[in-house]
Amino acid sequence: MAAALCPCCGQPIVPAGLALPPTKQRILDTVRRRPGVTAEELREIVWADDPAGGPEDRKVLYVHVHQLNKLIAPLGVAVRGGSNGYRLISTREVSCIPQERAQLGGVRSE
Repeated sequence: MAAALCPCCGQPIVPAGLALPPTKQRILDTVRRRPGVTAEELREIVWADDPAGGPEDRKVLYVHVHQLNKLIAPLGVAVRGGSNGYRLISTREVSCIPQERAQLGGVRSE
């Protein structure tokens, strides 16, 4: 199942009313509002309310993104990080390289 694309910005459209855990919802909302957000900016936004500033280990963010991708994969979308920051993609954009699918939580490219 591939997600519909926004006619204005070309981003995949995630259906409204999706019930996600709070941290994963903040990640999805941030990436949707700010395509290209860096890992550090995303970490600061997601854990902005945390008095300690959130987890020190950046791997925690990667784990949350991986888990988020497992939850949204059936909708035909995934959050992908790269040199251009994090962005929301349609799973049709995902390569059929097994390592890449694994990083996106087992998202299939078919």
